[in-house]
Order: sequence, then C-alpha cells, then structure tokens
Amino acid sequence: MASLGVEPGSTILSSGGGAKAADGVVPDSKDGRSTQLAALLLNFLKQYHLVGQADAIREMLCDVCADGREPTPLGHWGVISPSSVREAISAYEVWKMEGQVGMPAYYKSNTHKQDLNCFVIRRTPEGSLDLSTQPVVSEFHTDNTVKHKADVSFVRPRPHPGWFVPELPGRQDTGDSSMGQKIARSTPATGGAPSPRWTMLYQFEGAGWGPEYLVLNVGDEIERISEDHGWAYGRVVQRAGVPLSTESITQGWYPASFAQKL
Repeated sequence: MASLGVEPGSTILSSGGGAKAADGVVPDSKDGRSTQLAALLLNFLKQYHLVGQADAIREMLCDVCADGREPTPLGHWGVISPSSVREAISAYEVWKMEGQVGMPAYYKSNTHKQDLNCFVIRRTPEGSLDLSTQPVVSEFHTDNTVKHKADVSFVRPRPHPGWFVPELPGRQDTGDSSMGQKIARSTPATGGAPSPRWTMLYQFEGAGWGPEYLVLNVGDEIERISEDHGWAYGRVVQRAGVPLSTESITQGWYPASFAQKL
C-alpha cells in the first residue's frame, strides 16, 4: 500500500473542537466534524477521479480507517472512522451516477474535430450532459454553452490540479505529496494582518461542493485570506443588503475569479 506520509503514533491535533476517542479515532458523530471529514474525503475522491485514480484512493481509505488493514492517523484528523469512509464513497458513487456535475471535462467534438475544454453543469432527465465553458451557471454567463445534451460517451474527466481540493499558498503539490499529507493540511490557518476586501461579481452555490465552501451572492463582501490554483479562501464580512447570519458558514473557499477587489 502506498505511504500516506503520516507517521503512525505521531501527535494528532484536534480541529474544530471535535472530540476524539482515547485511541485517536475520529468518532461517528453529528457535531459537524465527521460530516466535514466525509465531505473532504469525497472531494479527494473527485480530485483523483480527474486523473483516473479514484479506485486506488478508495482502496487506500478503506485500508487506513479504524477497521482497515493498516489504521493510520491522518494529521489532525486522527484515524478516520469507517462510517466517514463509507459516507464519502457512497456520495462519490451518487455524484458519478448524477452526471459528475462540476467536473472539469473534455468533450470530443465531431464538429471541431478536437477535444474541447468544458465543465459538466447538469445531467438532463434523458441522461445526457449539458456542458459549459464556466463551472457555474448564472445570469452573467448566458452564452457559454459548449454542448447541450452531450452524449456521455463523448465526455471524459479533464485533469485540473487543485480543482476539488485547493492547495494552500506555499504548499503547492510538487507531485510527490502523499494523500495523507494533503488531507492533513486541508484546513487553512487564519490570522495575521487584515486581508484585502473583495466583492462578489457572480453567485456561487458552494453547498454542493462541501461544507468548506461558501455560499455567496452578487455584492457580498469578502476578506480574502489566501489564493491558489484559481480558488480563494476568505471570510464573509458583509452580505449584500442583509446582516450576517450566525447560522451560515462565513469562512471558506470560493472561485477567485468570481470576485473583484474593492
């Protein structure tokens, strides 16, 4: 089995206030921590799906979870629970069956006689795919259709580093980083001097991408903390025309190009 880059028995740092069992296993819970971990693992499966390695990652996750062949702590997450792995794998299979929406893709165009870069934006009731040059549909993107009702056999994943799991500034993937190292560092640290403010030009529905992504509307103001591979990590400081809600996520990832610096 490939190394995960995390030494067994190493210090495991708790994150988000989630409790851990005495043996370091992240417990099954409904407190949000296990849900966040499952969403993160799902995004790793999606990321490796782009390069045809999702099956290997699925096998690895089963091996390193608490009841696997080689239980291994993954950084501050500790030893992951079997239920988190099952939840992530189940969600991954559903995502594939529902058309792999949000995936960077190549469309084999008979008209242009070449592969066209695109994104899957929806699966039609007939089972075909709608493809666009933009990953998110909005009123500002009205003429970006690559193919409407594309035959799925003409669509394949397009490798796109950092698409589903953005790398952190100064920690870009050099090609030899293990999956365990990437998972262990996937929660950005914040602090330091005030960051520049940006305003949203387009709407972004991050809920479908996972709990670490923001839901943003046009006009929302964000304090940008970091940026890498086309994604930005920031904190919402002002909602357009409404007060901030304590029940909504106010810090997370969003497409960097969807905002303009104030």
